[in-house]
Amino acid sequence: MTLARAFGNAGAIAALTLVALVPLSAAYADADFWVTAVGGTLLGSALAVLGWRLTWHPLTVAAATAAAYFVFGGALVFRSISLVGFVPTIDVLASLAAGAVQSWKQALTLQTPFTGFEQLGIVPYVASLVVSVVGVSLALRLSCTYGWALV
Repeated sequence: MTLARAFGNAGAIAALTLVALVPLSAAYADADFWVTAVGGTLLGSALAVLGWRLTWHPLTVAAATAAAYFVFGGALVFRSISLVGFVPTIDVLASLAAGAVQSWKQALTLQTPFTGFEQLGIVPYVASLVVSVVGVSLALRLSCTYGWALV
């Protein structure tokens, strides 16, 4: 597969990921939802393309995804408590670790729209990051030419 075709596949999966997140955007009252969703999608797509290009094992891609979740979480979710708006602190890392588990429950039990709950930005961040990494990885690594990876 050529690099241009790989970027085309990654772009298609990224677009489909963002389209799938449109119904979730109604629960969020501000544009921060789209900052985290687009950021997570671009980050996940970039990791998948990098993993494909460097022929990383899927577990290596998973480890890189987990590391990227914490490294970029301050810039995409917790900008107000990050150093200079993007450098993660201990508080940011702790909030990301706890939020990966607790934010889903909070999103299900709170009234919409979600205003004033910065930690709920983890939901679109994790969803877009994981879906784009898995989707783009499948699109690039499967050898079939029938578009099964897109499905």
